[in-house]
Amino acid sequence: MNLKVRRLRLRAQTGQGTFGADIPFSKGLMVVRAENSRGKSTAVQSILFALGLERMITTQPASALTSAMRDRLIYDPTTKAETSVVSSRVAVEIEGANGEVATVTRWVVDDSLGPNLVRVQHAPIDDITPEKPVDDYYVGRQGGATRERGFHVWLAGFIGWTMPELPAREGRTSKLYMEQVFPLLFVEQRRGWGGIQAQMPAFSGVTEVRRRAIEFLLALEVGQYELTRQRLRAREAELANGWHLSVAAFEQSLAGSGLKSLGLPDRLQTTWPDESHPADVSVSLGDENWQPLDDFMAAASAELARLDTPETNPTVDANVSARIIETLDAARQVRALDLALREELLRDETELRSIGHRIDSLTEDLRQHQDIVVLQKLGSPVAEQLAADCPVCHQHLPASLLPGDVPTMTASESVEYIKKQIDLFEAMRTDADQAAIAKRERWIALRQRGDALNLQVQALRDDLTSSTGGITAEDAALRVELRDRLQRLEGVVERFDELQVQLEGLAVESAAVKAALRDLPKDELSGKDRKKLRALHHSFVDQLRAYDFGSFSNDMVQIGYDDYLPRREDFDLQADISASDSVRVIWAYLLGLLEVGEQFDTNHPGFVVFDEPKQQSAKDVSFAALLKRASGGGPNRQVIFATSEPLESLKAMLEDVQHTLHVVDGYLLQKLS
Repeated sequence: MNLKVRRLRLRAQTGQGTFGADIPFSKGLMVVRAENSRGKSTAVQSILFALGLERMITTQPASALTSAMRDRLIYDPTTKAETSVVSSRVAVEIEGANGEVATVTRWVVDDSLGPNLVRVQHAPIDDITPEKPVDDYYVGRQGGATRERGFHVWLAGFIGWTMPELPAREGRTSKLYMEQVFPLLFVEQRRGWGGIQAQMPAFSGVTEVRRRAIEFLLALEVGQYELTRQRLRAREAELANGWHLSVAAFEQSLAGSGLKSLGLPDRLQTTWPDESHPADVSVSLGDENWQPLDDFMAAASAELARLDTPETNPTVDANVSARIIETLDAARQVRALDLALREELLRDETELRSIGHRIDSLTEDLRQHQDIVVLQKLGSPVAEQLAADCPVCHQHLPASLLPGDVPTMTASESVEYIKKQIDLFEAMRTDADQAAIAKRERWIALRQRGDALNLQVQALRDDLTSSTGGITAEDAALRVELRDRLQRLEGVVERFDELQVQLEGLAVESAAVKAALRDLPKDELSGKDRKKLRALHHSFVDQLRAYDFGSFSNDMVQIGYDDYLPRREDFDLQADISASDSVRVIWAYLLGLLEVGEQFDTNHPGFVVFDEPKQQSAKDVSFAALLKRASGGGPNRQVIFATSEPLESLKAMLEDVQHTLHVVDGYLLQKLS
């Protein structure tokens, strides 16, 4: 991983001519010094703007830069006369992984090129000619961090980063955006000194994004474990949802056909088919009896074969009248059962609605009592009054009505009681729902049976009044019905077989996911993680000592293993220290991350920028110690300071420190010849 700024070039076309600035940057400690209000922040913000990171500091990209680059600039330092900016652009020459060099250009104001366009040319800034090939990308728009032409996709590859896909709200996943990592590398003057990661945008919806950004930057294995764990859990949820939807869709397809499935679990299984509880489809026989689909189809096929055999077909039924009477009697019995079953269904549906209302009421009670428990833990006296309400009838129970020797339930006990009540009613609803489904299918089967008997009566009457000389009308009607039903049932069998194959695939993958989850390390922080965090702790505390941190003893400071931030006795360190010490904490933490990156294999690019680090009138001795610390370390680091520290004082502090100093004389943007 590597990112270095080698050159910054600003250009602004105005009615008074072309203004601009060129700042060469070196590795190691690079200090850019300018008087206040002379363009120091313009230089720092231009780097952010060129890299498409302005959303760290503003939701309005147009205002990311100072007015000198987007609106008006001072062309006469003496009179401070201003002129309008007609067009402007920012170009930054950067060095990435493996020493690759590219120049990135972004237009701030231009009639034809929008500010979301980023142009990349694979050459140093001075070698760029119109003939050099260009690659255009976009930034600050949807897809800017995910699609092939997204600039941050290119920039991540240029640095050597692979941005992780992380769990986000509402069950989504989202990339960790660069704007969420750079607050650990780049502290901008306007907002950055409010705290560690003060500029962190949360627009992606990634949960625990501050922690995830640190895990990524330090390449903590716990982050990879957690990422893998959450991916596996997300996949497990997808499999469970796929299982549920497949079973529900199949059962929905059976609705109204007089069929029901047996043994199809609603929840994801790891073993399927289950030989001990095989799944099947059954056919309603009109009464309370159900017949396995295979048996029913075998019997129906045998009956159809019998009807299709000419020699078994009677040509004349001498007892047609008697059969009409028998069939009419059967039809009357079916109608009676139909009416009785329909009444039962109405009662069942009423009972189901009643159970549903009861569950809704209990759920609301549960929420209220859980709130009571929380209030009690906070010491609220009102909670005791609320807790005296009966969790069953919702009436307040005055103490005078309660026997003195009978203890009432506490709020916590009421919560547990209500949970058990909800479980009980949920089980009752499941049982009642399944019973209603079975009755509804029986009712549908009865209606189909009634229709068939009516057709049979009509066919027998036709036989009685006419001589066919061949197959009877009754048998002809029966053959049509059987063939039609067998055809429909064969479709059901085909769908059931497809479902079985689909569920088997889901079960196999579910078992693999569960095994992978079990194989993940139980202890979240690996040995390497702990070494990195211990190194961060040592660097952090050592720097606090050098920077004259005075709020309390350095020995009381720790790096938390849950959020990786500095803590004192489990409290956020920055919540209880002076403003100047808060700035020292930011110095020490960000340089600490850089130093860990130089000792271990991490994603730190070796690049840190501090805009006006001497905040809150930090003492010279502290700032001098910071400059000295920043100038040390490995040969591949780049620490950029932009400061308005008095020049003589700055030079004195840099006297024994290896550095590069660039002094801006007057305004940053000056008229070019």
